[in-house]
Amino acid sequence: LLGKGIAVIVRGHKAKPQDEKLTLALFRGVGEALAVKDEALMDPVTGLSGSGPAYVYRFAEALIAGGVQEGLPPAVATCLTFQTIEGAVAMLKEAGKSPKELRDMVTSPGGTTLAGLSRLDDGLWQSVVGHVRLDPRRHLTVVGDRTMRRVAPDSGAVGCKEWGCLEGEAASFAKPRSLEGGHPHV
Repeated sequence: LLGKGIAVIVRGHKAKPQDEKLTLALFRGVGEALAVKDEALMDPVTGLSGSGPAYVYRFAEALIAGGVQEGLPPAVATCLTFQTIEGAVAMLKEAGKSPKELRDMVTSPGGTTLAGLSRLDDGLWQSVVGHVRLDPRRHLTVVGDRTMRRVAPDSGAVGCKEWGCLEGEAASFAKPRSLEGGHPHV
């Protein structure tokens, strides 16, 4: 919506390097774009980049709610939250330091930040938010106007080559019941 998203592509075995270059250029017209070599990475890409904004929004909701609970007016809590996230993103992009290094820079021993981080860790923050790999057996994929259930590659399902969609062994699809002998158009 704002030109701040990112698209990730994987080049099929029939695509040429210039096809990848053109596709990346097209996607960069509306945001960032990058290519990965292995289609199996598309599930974690979806979990991280596709679901990631919702995690950030939920985090913002929690910061705002915490500020309001402590007595801040909602408008002040919202302003502080948005500016905090914007500043943190700027530091991540421009400081040339890892997220851990930046976190350590603002975490005083025995201070409130450390106490808050400990609470996040107690709540299994890393294991929940850090788990970005989607279960490929339950992931829904839309091809054209047909929805297909993604299944494990060794399940005997029809693969992408037969469907004429994405290339690669990592993506196999169960044949939709509404499709009678034809292939979806991509």
